[in-house]
Amino acid sequence: MLRATLAVSGMIPPDSARPIVPGARLGVRQSSTNQILVWLHREIPFTQESRVTIGSETWLARTRTLDDAGLEMVLAAPLAPYVGPFREAGRVGIIALILVGCTVLALTIVLTTRVTRPLRDLAHAADAVSWIDTWPPVVRSRFGA
Repeated sequence: MLRATLAVSGMIPPDSARPIVPGARLGVRQSSTNQILVWLHREIPFTQESRVTIGSETWLARTRTLDDAGLEMVLAAPLAPYVGPFREAGRVGIIALILVGCTVLALTIVLTTRVTRPLRDLAHAADAVSWIDTWPPVVRSRFGA
């Protein structure tokens, strides 16, 4: 029986924010015989690909070979825990952007109306003054009276 101690930092980058994502799975197979010792998942016993679909979910996978032990190992994790917070932040950001845009548009309309109302009133007053100057129309007689 083979016993091995495995450091997770040997399979995933040490600067990763979380050492293992919830729901991550480990698969192990013997390099020489390709016999699977630990199944990754019942649908996919082992994979060499970096992205796999398990069920209806996309998973990220990293494969490492341990030459001294003659083993290949794959660590796979669902993509949703990584992408989910960013999708939610994007959704919140879009909603906030729409709300700010609508607020700015409404304020622009209100302030523009408040600023242009006195100008409109002044234009009407100027029209009224010019209208009084020409009203009533002066009728000149042909006889000079």
